[in-house]
Amino acid sequence: IQTRKVQKHVPILVYGTDYWKELLNFDAMVKWGTISPEDLGLFRFCDDVDDAFTFLRDELTREHLSRPGAMVEESAIGNP
Repeated sequence: IQTRKVQKHVPILVYGTDYWKELLNFDAMVKWGTISPEDLGLFRFCDDVDDAFTFLRDELTREHLSRPGAMVEESAIGNP
């Protein structure tokens, strides 16, 4: 996604903010040019199962049910 080789929107969920921010220093990666500041917008941090579900459901609904010609019924997505 970062290199734009993937043309389809794919929501990226990073579960466990404290763990991942300790393991990977995203601010340092931006500072040293490993990733661009815009790359930080490619993913979403979540620490709560319900928030994670809502984010993924909303992103997938927007991408796959809001476009013309979408074949999946909204009821197939489900609710928590």
